[in-house]
Amino acid sequence: MNQISIKENRHTRKTRTAIQNALLSLMSVKPIEKITISELSELADVNRKTFYNHYSSLQDVLLELDEMYLDMLFSSDEINNPDSRFSDTYLFLDNIVTELTTHPDRTKLLFDSGVSTGLTQRLKESLRPYVREMSRNLSLSPVYLTYLLDYIVYGIAAILDEWVHSENQLSKAEMSAMIYALVEISVHGFTDRFNRPNH
Repeated sequence: MNQISIKENRHTRKTRTAIQNALLSLMSVKPIEKITISELSELADVNRKTFYNHYSSLQDVLLELDEMYLDMLFSSDEINNPDSRFSDTYLFLDNIVTELTTHPDRTKLLFDSGVSTGLTQRLKESLRPYVREMSRNLSLSPVYLTYLLDYIVYGIAAILDEWVHSENQLSKAEMSAMIYALVEISVHGFTDRFNRPNH
């Protein structure tokens, strides 16, 4: 990559970051529906044309912020290390809870903006092997496994959403322990029930 390309990429990142930070700042005082591109551009110190060179709408900025947040949330070594993928469900959940508390104000803003939808999908994809491993010695059908996973994932997402908005009334350790207990109870209770004969 030549020097001009490096400078252009650096300038592009700087501009996009300024726009993203401006949107987060404005979202802390008003809903996104009431934010205009003009005021966002002014706060980001870019003109409207520059904004449209990078994004087609405020929703595009928000979608990129959501994706960046979720990439950060699910980027820990424990989550992505194949050797430890099934080793510790608690550690997996604790990593998620820890990341949520790293930037609480941004977390709350993005949850309010719809990041919980993406969070639910990422949780489902990431938790599937853990749930399958927890029930590995049981003859749970794929259909039941899918329903069990949906139940667990949507429950976790709802709990995390509530926790983020309740000013973290439970500590990080308490939250991680509670979610893990709910996962274990759900897996074992469900599999005990649906591994009986004739089910």
